[in-house]
Amino acid sequence: IVDSLIGENVWFGAYSATDNVLPQEGSITYEIDKGKAINTGMDHFGAVIGNNCTIGTSVTIFPGKHIHPNTAVRPETIVARNLGS
Repeated sequence: IVDSLIGENVWFGAYSATDNVLPQEGSITYEIDKGKAINTGMDHFGAVIGNNCTIGTSVTIFPGKHIHPNTAVRPETIVARNLGS
């Protein structure tokens, strides 16, 4: 769980991880609203995970993704888009 912002009362299952680099060179974007993204200006940035989330076993979260508060991510999920409301 690297280069990420983690809220309170968040539980991570075994073998879960946040990726913090893109396979291609460049800055990581962070989606602030549906369809609206900002460039972070950083080449290393993990995820933003809200309060009271449960991240199941063997979950991979791509760089710049947001897990909204009170969200449960099922085991073995690859999070390639923002989750929650």
